Amino acid sequence: MTVDFEAPVAGSAGADSNEVGDLYRAASRAGIAGAMLRFGHDVSFEQARSQIGKGGDKLIPAFLSADEQRDHGKELEEWCGKRFKTDYLPLVRPFSAVPNLLRRVRDAGLRIAIASSAKKEEVDEYIDVTRVVDLVDLTTSSDDVDESKPALDIFNVVLKTLRSMAPTPSRSVIHRTMQSGW
Repeated sequence: MTVDFEAPVAGSAGADSNEVGDLYRAASRAGIAGAMLRFGHDVSFEQARSQIGKGGDKLIPAFLSADEQRDHGKELEEWCGKRFKTDYLPLVRPFSAVPNLLRRVRDAGLRIAIASSAKKEEVDEYIDVTRVVDLVDLTTSSDDVDESKPALDIFNVVLKTLRSMAPTPSRSVIHRTMQSGW
């Protein structure tokens, strides 16, 4: 089973099913939209929200021209990542059912892979936060591919790696969150 990691397994502290994504919404408002504003680009919350889940290689071009990307795209992406780690990551808590769900998946004889457009360091932090490090067989991140989500590169790396492991899986299940605008 491959899990598109961030949204379905972690949320803001004390979140219930009606609050899933509140942390993402706050981070997109203050993070993506806030970063764009800080660097002189007027991006609405709705515009930022429609891009949540994309890797930086897809997110930045959605808002910046090629010249703007060369001028300050990398700096903007780094600022946004630092802001998330400082202001929002400390608020992330695992949804209580996730470790038990993954244990049930593991007990059923399935392998568990984490696929994320986040950088490897961030994926490792998410796995620590969700307390599932002992249940995960494989992780992929934007560091492992040429193109991040919504391109399928990350999932293709997972499937290729899983196929090289014994015993070879006969089929795979991917749980992938979808955002509007993809």
